[in-house]
Amino acid sequence: MSVEDLDRDGVCEVIARGRSYDRTSPGHIGIYKWDGRTYRLWWTSPRKGECVVDANMCDLNGDGMKEIVAVLDLKGQSDLRALAVYQLNGRRYQKVAQYRLPNKPALPYPDLAVVVPTPQGCVIAIEQSNDKVLFFRHWRDKFHLIGQVVGVTPVGYSKVGTDLFVTDLKERWLSRPITKVVSWDGKQLRSTRTLPGEGGGIQNAPWQDVLWDEWVAGRTSLGNWVLLGEPIRWKLQHGEEIPTLARYRLFLGANGRYRSIWHIHTTVTEEGFPQAFPADLDGDGADELVLVDTVKDKLQVFKIQ
Repeated sequence: MSVEDLDRDGVCEVIARGRSYDRTSPGHIGIYKWDGRTYRLWWTSPRKGECVVDANMCDLNGDGMKEIVAVLDLKGQSDLRALAVYQLNGRRYQKVAQYRLPNKPALPYPDLAVVVPTPQGCVIAIEQSNDKVLFFRHWRDKFHLIGQVVGVTPVGYSKVGTDLFVTDLKERWLSRPITKVVSWDGKQLRSTRTLPGEGGGIQNAPWQDVLWDEWVAGRTSLGNWVLLGEPIRWKLQHGEEIPTLARYRLFLGANGRYRSIWHIHTTVTEEGFPQAFPADLDGDGADELVLVDTVKDKLQVFKIQ
């Protein structure tokens, strides 16, 4: 996943993904530390009877040190899960908070979808089943269940950390799911029915996970911008439909309210899709949108004004 100096001793630790379904592996995240001769496993499942089945690292309290947010399998029971936070204390990660998740054996291992720091405490989203996402607030080492959204699974979130973008899964393999916005204002969780736009919302192809790992988001003085991509034209090849034309649409807004301000069409080749990145190229504090098409050797930069 990454290489960084977590305990600030001048030597980088290695953060690697394991196989969360295999209890003989280091779990979903294993942190390896240099002992002078080699890297050895430093953290993963610190207590007997606990297995880390999903985890993420994030600075939850803004002190510059990353905490670990983990979903635990307790004593190997498929219906007994917990959400926990581990904090670096000296040279070891220690558990500072734990919350037992509602029993829901529909999924063997709930997905820790999003961990978003906010001024009012971090927001954590967990996919509890195929059609329900639970949202938690973690504040001062305590968890609070703040709401849920039915029929969706998280696919990305705003860079600013106030809005989450989720996709309807009920008809995922039959039609194109619709993207919704979930917003947390520090007091309540609310979700929009769909993003504004043509056809009642942004619609993503069933193979959306293959095309985009997450939404591309940036920040301007006018609000947050979010770029969503979707295939809009396909062709039949060897008995399978493959996309040939994609559309990127740019949304601007904040606090759950967005409006479409721009779109662009681009052809899709077998070699891949154009990639999009946010970058503050001119140092004015606002992110420009960078589109890179390696197939056509083409790079474009767009500025929101």
